[in-house]
Formats: sequence, C-alpha cells, structure tokens
Amino acid sequence: LLDYLPRQVYGSNMIADTSLWGAGMHSMSAGDHLDAHLDHDIHPRLGLMRRTNAVLFLSEWSPEWGGDLLLLSSNLVHETCISPALGRMTLWRSTEEAYHAVAPLTCPEGVQRKSLAVYWYGMPAVQQAKRPRAQFLARPGEKPCPEKEELRRKRLLV
Repeated sequence: LLDYLPRQVYGSNMIADTSLWGAGMHSMSAGDHLDAHLDHDIHPRLGLMRRTNAVLFLSEWSPEWGGDLLLLSSNLVHETCISPALGRMTLWRSTEEAYHAVAPLTCPEGVQRKSLAVYWYGMPAVQQAKRPRAQFLARPGEKPCPEKEELRRKRLLV
C-alpha cells in the first residue's frame, strides 16, 4: 500500500517516508484544532521534496463532533470538508497551495480523534526549499492573537 498509492499519482519515483518524519499517529481531544498551514516541503534528512500526504482516520466518529479535515483554497477560504469517519483515507498532493486545517473538536471528554499520517517524497524541484517546517497562517476573519502570531513567527525561524 505504501508503494502503490502515490505511484498512481506521480509514477514510480516516489518514496514512502518509513521514518515518519512529522507523520505517524496523531490524536486530538475536545477543544483541540489545527490552524491553517502548509506542510514542510523538503525532508530534513533525505533532502527529497514532499509530494503526497495521506491520512487514515482510526476512531469511531460522529459528524456533530467537528474535527473535520479542511482543505483550503490559496486564499485560505474553506473549499472541501472531510469528516474523520472510521476507516476513511484521504490523499492529497503537497503543493505550494495545499493549505489545510482541522476544525475544532466538540467531542465528549475522553473521546479522541485518532489518525495515521504518511507522507511520500520525490526528487526535489529546481527551486530551493521554502518551508523546512510547517508554516501556520491566520485565516480571513480570525481574531488577532498576539501570542499565536509570535508562535507562528518563531516557528519560521527554527
């Protein structure tokens, strides 16, 4: 499966990151969310360009609990909403415009939104890496928060 899926999109020159850099098991609880962001573009150890993301949802989930994966347009406006239903897998290309987020969770206490993330890499493009780490951004209409802006700024410096 790790070899088959991305080859359908990019051909045979894709490599699954079995070290799971930034990937692996993810767990979120009531009140959690993930701000709009672009993922890192170059693997820090392999030097390869990130090409494809996959997320497999692993929890029994009710749609009214939120926690949807939001695929956003380049101006950070909501485009596609994917409910984290048990067994659902979502794949998307990691590009300069592949903004995404996770909507706030309103699930009962003790319930967790669990997922498994896997990434595939290919030969780097000619241009230099732009994001060694994920780049988080404020969405239109988001209330200003100096603490968040400071964290976003610091994250870009590392």
